[in-house]
Amino acid sequence: MDNSSIANYNLTNITDLDFNKTLQDYNDEEALRRLAPMIYLLLLMLIGIPGNVLVLVVYPIRFQKSTHRTFIIGLALSDLFVCAVTLPFEITEMRFQYTFYNMWACKFFRACNNLFALSSIFILMGLSSDRYRRVFTPLKLQMTSHHATIFIVFSVCLSFLFSWPNFFISGIRHVKLGEFNITGFDCSLSDQFAKTIYPTVYGGTLFLIFIICMVSLIVIYSLIGRKLCAHIQFRRTFSNVSSSKSTSDTSLHNERHKINTSQQYENEVFEEKKQNSEKKLISKQKSTNKDRQNQQKEDMASKKLTKIAFAVSLAFILSYLPHLTISLLTALKGKSFVSARSYCVRCVANSNQVIRH
Repeated sequence: MDNSSIANYNLTNITDLDFNKTLQDYNDEEALRRLAPMIYLLLLMLIGIPGNVLVLVVYPIRFQKSTHRTFIIGLALSDLFVCAVTLPFEITEMRFQYTFYNMWACKFFRACNNLFALSSIFILMGLSSDRYRRVFTPLKLQMTSHHATIFIVFSVCLSFLFSWPNFFISGIRHVKLGEFNITGFDCSLSDQFAKTIYPTVYGGTLFLIFIICMVSLIVIYSLIGRKLCAHIQFRRTFSNVSSSKSTSDTSLHNERHKINTSQQYENEVFEEKKQNSEKKLISKQKSTNKDRQNQQKEDMASKKLTKIAFAVSLAFILSYLPHLTISLLTALKGKSFVSARSYCVRCVANSNQVIRH
């Protein structure tokens, strides 16, 4: 058999092999390729659901009613919905990457993804703004837990306003597979809007919202961190000065006590006055120490709450940026890229940060 005959024979076999591949074969191959991400999302779901439920149960018991507690509970609810609704859909969508036929389910869950993500963004902004006011203007009128609840409801409504366009532009995208135009059905941008400007405008709007919120969070926590460091340094300096002054007053009092004792030892009236003076001095020192301890406790509590808010905000920024970038590229190019589901990590990271602190 000559070389041309061998080439024709191999080409015929390959062609027959490709021709015999069905849509289900392509789908199974893609599902196998995405097996690792599916296991990853499954683990996040199994960790995130009990973690956020634990936050919802333990946090109201551990912390008194406050704006901080209300915002954290709002975030936990949003993350719980992601773990219980979004993650199962993402796993299902990857398993049926090219055989996803339910258009309405695709639209609904894609819109839910944005709804939960935007809700978290706006709730984080409320949490950070509340921390800023309490650090910089502690004597002014502050937000109450009731106000925080109203803010969360408003955040959900605002998120819904920005999420509903995704219900329309999402849908079933037809994908050409192999050399024989086998058509796959992918839950992505709808073919109706894939080559229009609407996905780009919508993706750009979401990206702009994220950038504004991200820059705001960075500025807010930079200012808060600087303020807390200056406050801690001032407390330490004041404590050292107070201790030195207290030691000096005690030494002066002891010297006077020796002189008075040697000169007027027999004077009972003066002795009684001297003892009363000593009692007042000791009482004043105890009161000062108690106030100092209370102030230190308040500073530690403020640092702790700020640390939690900062950690949750940082986790959101690092996890959601890749996902939003991929979504914007998909809208710009009019075709699907490998989806970055890094935002799912936030739902587990938030609960871990809150429980740990």
